[in-house]
Amino acid sequence: MDDKLYLLVIMGVDDTDRKELLAVVDGVRESEMSGTEVLNQPQFQKLTLPPKLAIGNGALDFWNAITKVWPTTHGKRMNVF
Repeated sequence: MDDKLYLLVIMGVDDTDRKELLAVVDGVRESEMSGTEVLNQPQFQKLTLPPKLAIGNGALDFWNAITKVWPTTHGKRMNVF
């Protein structure tokens, strides 16, 4: 398997449409461990409630990590052309 690096960017949006950059990290593509490591960083540990919705592309590593870290968060896959 060819380990390809990728950039994982996580943005937060609250109910007033205020946006905040929460994380920008590199990882190994299709690695659930990379996604889990990001979601276990201190800034995410401060969340008192899990996000209601996560939106992302089809990267399975991200969705697997979301399911493990925030099992009640709903996912929405966006189409990337």
